Parts: sequence; structure tokens; C-alpha cells
Amino acid sequence: MIALKITSVKSFMSSVLKGNTFDNFLLKEASVSTALTHNIDGHINRDFFSKEEQTTENISYEYIKWADFKSTCFEMIKGKRSPVFFRFVLLLMPDIAQMLLKSKNCIVDADHVEAMVLNIRFSSNIITITTGLAYSTFVMSKEPDNIWDEYIIGFLNSQNIEYEIM
Repeated sequence: MIALKITSVKSFMSSVLKGNTFDNFLLKEASVSTALTHNIDGHINRDFFSKEEQTTENISYEYIKWADFKSTCFEMIKGKRSPVFFRFVLLLMPDIAQMLLKSKNCIVDADHVEAMVLNIRFSSNIITITTGLAYSTFVMSKEPDNIWDEYIIGFLNSQNIEYEIM
């Protein structure tokens, strides 16, 4: 697990809410506090969709794609005032997480990694990002954690997102 402080809040927010930087992620949950507090559960409610719709790409995951929900978050946050607080819990899409671990020849079976988690938190005009992994079983190795942390550092660098390691 690593913790990072984003040094350019405005630029980062643009990449999160308007750009496609995080489109390979799913939204597990979100909380946005402005004049009201909105708590969002990212689980897709399959009962809302027809059988045909359930087989489409848009709802093929357990959680909604960030790409399909970021505009809603943008609408909640935009305005003359900064939000009081927000938190987005994003998960790297499972197929990408599996490929990442396999490409690094990870000694831990990729099926044991349930989720690669990215927490984005805004409070007191500071954005922090923390990484984490959810496992389906106990594993002794920290190799998947290290692979995920290295991936996020490389990802942020490739997107020109400025940060400081905390």
C-alpha cells in the first residue's frame, strides 16, 4: 500500500472527471459532500435491466464503469465552491488486473486477487490517493501489492499527474 498526495488539484480533477484517465476502473463506491452528502453504491442493479441489456458490455461487471458514471460525479461537484469532501473507491477492471499480474509472472495465483483498489480522497483542499488489494484468500507474498503499487506510480507518471509520496 502506498499513499500519495496530488500536488495539482485542478489538473487532477479534470483528468478524473472530464478526461479518460481512469476509464479502466470500476466505481465500487463514492461519497460526495457539497450542500448535501451523496453516498453511492457502485453495484449494478441487474433487476433494472432486461435480459438482453444484461449481456451488453456496459453491465458485464459487478460495478459500474467509472467512464459511465464520472459525468454524474462531475455534476454533483461542479460549481463555484469546492466540495467539502469526496471519496471515490475505484477498482481496476478485473481482466486488466489479471493481465497485469500474469505479465509480471507473479508467484501468487491471479485468481486469489479479488480487486486492485484505488482510493481517491479530497478533504481540506488536499487530494490523497491510496492503493490496496483485496484477496479472496490468505496469501503470504506481498508481490501482488508491490506490482500494484509500481503500476500506479508508472500510471500516474505516464498521465503526467503530479504527486508526492507520503
